[in-house]
Amino acid sequence: VSAREHYSEAGRLLESESRSARDPERRHLLHFLAASQYFAGGDYAQALKLVRRVEERYLPEQTRQLLRPFIRDAEERASASYLPTM
Repeated sequence: VSAREHYSEAGRLLESESRSARDPERRHLLHFLAASQYFAGGDYAQALKLVRRVEERYLPEQTRQLLRPFIRDAEERASASYLPTM
């Protein structure tokens, strides 16, 4: 089993858990964490799709500071031109 598969599985588990989260703070944090797992596994499109659902106001302060740079990185890497230039 590759690292990519482990990251993908972690992302799916966190995303699944987010669906049952009742309070918005937990739900949005789980979305962010799932997106970070997809990103680490190289699934930038899925990471971007999920992180776009995160509302900054519900994240803890320390995590909130990471959101915008994460979105920028995910947008860059999800673009069609990213892989050919690497």
